[in-house]
Amino acid sequence: MDEQDRVRAAKLEQLRQDIRDGLDSGEPTPWDPEEIKREGRKRRAARVPASQDV
Repeated sequence: MDEQDRVRAAKLEQLRQDIRDGLDSGEPTPWDPEEIKREGRKRRAARVPASQDV
């Protein structure tokens, strides 16, 4: 039982630290999945495929 308590306490402390890190990371920004997709597609189109690299 003691080992389980230590593991649970460690997980709880990690969760608390993750929350603090998130709060300290700055102001939130809107999340637009369509914009993320457009950026990814633009980057992918800009890459030269390995088969065409001469």
